Amino acid sequence: MDHELPGIQLLQKHWERMQSEVLALLQEEACGFLAGIASEVMQVIPVTNVLHSPIRYRMDPREQLTALQKIEAQRQSVVGIYHSHMVGPSGLSEVDIKEAVYLDAAYLVWSKPQSEWQCRAFRIIDRQALEIEMRVENQAT
Repeated sequence: MDHELPGIQLLQKHWERMQSEVLALLQEEACGFLAGIASEVMQVIPVTNVLHSPIRYRMDPREQLTALQKIEAQRQSVVGIYHSHMVGPSGLSEVDIKEAVYLDAAYLVWSKPQSEWQCRAFRIIDRQALEIEMRVENQAT
């Protein structure tokens, strides 16, 4: 983990929201935005994967635009993008890195390498995925 890069922090309810979305879509990759300020997540916005694929995701363009307008209206920014890997690596794939557009955002990957789901966070620097710290807190302080 690279401790010089900014991590990401979220509340337990955000973690659970992402996890419920991932578990509801076991036949395809789930995806969505994490909106907030700086590195602090304030809301999770799931977006439909128009590919409906277990190995790729592409956000629905209309839902993506609506989400971005909502984030901007609330004076927040995209602090993260999350998606799940039903099969494949527990980190970002080469395709994930190549297709990444929000280079200031953290990228969270949900995967199930063994019997339980896990989530790891990364930042993409010079087209390399570097793992960052992710803090999940019980409630706002």
